[in-house]
Amino acid sequence: MDYIISLDQFEGPLDLLLHLIKQSNIDIMDINIEDITKQYLDYIEKIEQMNLDVASEYLVMAAELLEIKSRSLLPKPEALEDTYEEDPKAELIKRLIEYEAYKNLTPELQELENIRSMSYSKDPSLNITGVDLNPELSDAVNLDALTNAFSMFLKNKELEKPLNTKITNKEYSVHQRSAEIHKILDKKGKVKFEELFEVYTKNYIVVTFLSILIMAKNGELLIEQEDNFKDLYISKRKWFMEGILEGLLFISGDEGLTLSEAKKILDINDEQLNFLILKLTDEFEKENHGIRLEKAGDTLKLVTKLEYKEYYKKMVDVDSDLLTPSALETLAIVAYNQPLTRSQVDEIRGVDSSYNIRKLVLKGLIEEKGRSELAGRPIIYGTTDKFLDHFGLTDISELPKVEEEIVNNDEVDLFESKYQEN
Repeated sequence: MDYIISLDQFEGPLDLLLHLIKQSNIDIMDINIEDITKQYLDYIEKIEQMNLDVASEYLVMAAELLEIKSRSLLPKPEALEDTYEEDPKAELIKRLIEYEAYKNLTPELQELENIRSMSYSKDPSLNITGVDLNPELSDAVNLDALTNAFSMFLKNKELEKPLNTKITNKEYSVHQRSAEIHKILDKKGKVKFEELFEVYTKNYIVVTFLSILIMAKNGELLIEQEDNFKDLYISKRKWFMEGILEGLLFISGDEGLTLSEAKKILDINDEQLNFLILKLTDEFEKENHGIRLEKAGDTLKLVTKLEYKEYYKKMVDVDSDLLTPSALETLAIVAYNQPLTRSQVDEIRGVDSSYNIRKLVLKGLIEEKGRSELAGRPIIYGTTDKFLDHFGLTDISELPKVEEEIVNNDEVDLFESKYQEN
């Protein structure tokens, strides 16, 4: 059999073994250990004859293959009842199948990476010291009109008299009441001022009026009145919060804005933020927009739409940040098995992965998640939101599915019986 004498094209000894098995056109489950050992050793010998260095992992695998071959040639002692002896050939096949499953994911991840690389985002804007979320009261909002409307409301309800101050368990906060007013205006669009006072208790009325004042001051409300002493109508400035979020995303650029940052800056809760995200997403889906809102884990960012990529490529020099096959292979193992240690990655790949682990950490695609309880308490790794963004994913569950080919213990027992030499 002719070989291209190079180990650079392989990610490790398991990759070389898979190559030899495919060249022999046989199934992994049907490998002949004597034949595959001869082919593997021939390959390594030719490398050494050319005075090329052979990585230690390849020599370790050569020793393992020779041991498996030797054991297959020796007579089998009679097995004792209720004893179990691991079959090294079955274990090798299990490792090959597991490694092949992750190796086969690499092209799919490369495709996702290539697609995502065609969407562009800007660098974060510099020297941003803060965002003013408390503008002065707009001229369009007449404080006197609000005060007069409130006085008229009290007079009409005859609430100038001492109110019933019976203690109840119901408490109100400005934040809670503001959220309720948002919901009312989202549902009805526009309401009369007095319609917002649904409960006639002192606490409720005071908190509702304070909420309206604060929301008006923040520019969240549009207050209209045709003439003096006419009914006051309140509606929501729908563009306000969405516009601020869009501006924050523009400022944050490629770094993105986390959900917690957005909630803190906008002073809103999860439900309100999800509503804003939905509204912005729908708006950017329209054809007259060249950007879209991308969510990767807990991070939001603005990126260009894929359908216009050919135009953007004429202007932008893309500094390719695509990963090598070995880095993708390592990343796939981490993503599907996280959290795990570097040695656990090495065990699956059959080769030292320390360089790829360091590279992926520096790129921010994986990070330390803590320490394992194993001896020496090694570092365990997991993926980041930047990993999701790198592949254009919203959640880790959107990763391509792994082929269910990992060998279980029952199959190992089957291998032992199938490959036992008499």
